[in-house]
Amino acid sequence: MKKYLFCIYTLILVIFLTGCSSNDTDGFFYNTFTKNMDMFLSNINIYVKSWGISIIIITLIVKGIILPFMLKNYKKQRTSSINMEKAKPELDLVQNKIKKLSEDQKRALNNDERMKIRIEQTELQKELFKIYKKYDCSPAIFGNLIPILIQAPFISGLYFTLQNPIYSKDILDSSFLSISLGEKSYILLILVFVIYMIVGKISQSMMQSNPMSQNTPEAERIQNVSKNMVWITPIMLTFLTYTSIAAIGIYFVVSGILVAFQILLGRKLYPPYVPKPVKTSNKQKTKLVKR
Repeated sequence: MKKYLFCIYTLILVIFLTGCSSNDTDGFFYNTFTKNMDMFLSNINIYVKSWGISIIIITLIVKGIILPFMLKNYKKQRTSSINMEKAKPELDLVQNKIKKLSEDQKRALNNDERMKIRIEQTELQKELFKIYKKYDCSPAIFGNLIPILIQAPFISGLYFTLQNPIYSKDILDSSFLSISLGEKSYILLILVFVIYMIVGKISQSMMQSNPMSQNTPEAERIQNVSKNMVWITPIMLTFLTYTSIAAIGIYFVVSGILVAFQILLGRKLYPPYVPKPVKTSNKQKTKLVKR
């Protein structure tokens, strides 16, 4: 699952950042997102008289539209953590059986035994999903991808607009804070890398501070992916900034600052759930959901 999740994240970014050409001026994606972003950016500049500020404003608007979805996701994660605590006894029981079967599989003497163990593991995996459904605490694997899917078309539309502006083509000959927006900027290159490294560290520290985030193998796998993304995202965005004009760098810098604010706001409104100590007893029995 770890590999699959990482591939999904990477695939989404590749599809929306390289799936279209910045020179395309026709087609569904261009007419729906890129063209409208281009026109919107141009209209903003008419009022503020600064392309740099226009980029900041349109980035604020795009992130503002997405913010409610992100906060809803943080709320769902907290609720899931609370429910996960209730489901933990049943989950532990099934996961221990799965772990034992994995050990038995290593000691299996023939293919028939291995096949029998795999069938039992499949049944136990189904049992896990039934428990998740029963307590409404499904691991937030695909739930975390929903905000990315929502924002990807808008962000990609703005990215391609800045790559090849038509209605806002004057941006190529303008400057902001002594930075030429139509040329490459090494200052922005450094800022993009530093900001997204900080964002990654904040995100990772918040996940590690959640006591419920380490209770399931799925959550541990997500944490491992998060550790990889701490480096992958800054490197990838820095490369995109290096191969683009400074206007792209301005967008990435502002977007990174807003992402950090969004994460901290989500932490403030929906802090990680801290489970209460549970007294265990040998007399207590855990019942699994019926198949």
